[in-house]
Amino acid sequence: MPLCPNCGSYVSPGATVCSCGMTFGHISEPQEERKPTELDIPEEKKRKIRSEYNKRAKRLMEEGRYLEAGECYDRLLEMSQSELYKLGKAKAYYFAGMYEEALPLFRQSVMPFLGIDNYITYEWIGHTLNELNRFDEAIEAYEEAASIVNDDYERKVKFHEENRWSAPSESYMKKLLDEKNERISSLQKMIDKSSRLKERYSESKPARDEEYLREIGKAYLVTIAGTHFYDCPEFKKGMRLKLKRERENEFDTYAIAVYLDDTKVGYVANGDRTCCHLTSTASEVQLPTSHGLNIYCFMLEGSISQG
Repeated sequence: MPLCPNCGSYVSPGATVCSCGMTFGHISEPQEERKPTELDIPEEKKRKIRSEYNKRAKRLMEEGRYLEAGECYDRLLEMSQSELYKLGKAKAYYFAGMYEEALPLFRQSVMPFLGIDNYITYEWIGHTLNELNRFDEAIEAYEEAASIVNDDYERKVKFHEENRWSAPSESYMKKLLDEKNERISSLQKMIDKSSRLKERYSESKPARDEEYLREIGKAYLVTIAGTHFYDCPEFKKGMRLKLKRERENEFDTYAIAVYLDDTKVGYVANGDRTCCHLTSTASEVQLPTSHGLNIYCFMLEGSISQG
């Protein structure tokens, strides 16, 4: 209940006179200060916040800091369940090697209405399914992308045929046909690649692993050694590590230490006996800055490699 400002006695809500004779207006219960919510933020400011997060996410993707970019897309998705943000987060997971996590996000980022932009999303779905060795499903995704391309071309041709007043030039129609054929040709190459990968997958695991390493490229792969000398945690796919050059190392001037957060967990292998086949040695790795280089790992026959 409210208190009288004169004597401090309790006063019934709505009363205007206290027992001490003090007259006052209506006394109401004190209200707690309401914290502002997202609904209170002006729309213009919301757009600015989303724009800043979007720019930061794209910059982190360019720098190869995929999981950090994924965190930015998480923040964007809290503000808007846009298919574009889901697509951005899916790409971040894909490049971090987290294909199981990326696949449902790619599927969710298909636009609710059928449009030409969806064919690119189905391409990504196909790429992800290939990484998961689900080659028949990958081929279906590429075929769906090809169907979207064909439907889009036929829709545009039909529109111009039914609207003579908007008859386009021959060069414009040729451009539409060339674009369609180029996209279909690219998708057919992906379908053929999925078929080849399916055949190779039936080979022995060492042969598949070597083919996988060759496709990634030696310049993007390293072997991490010496982990048994450190209190090393269990490595997991997608875990972010950092490489730092140790030029003052008395045993190897090319030494590159590997850190998990601020804890050293090993070194980049720098010898034929310790390097996995088709991965770079420490002396071959070029670190762009003195601050080091972020890498992401995947598991391959018990070793950790840059992804």
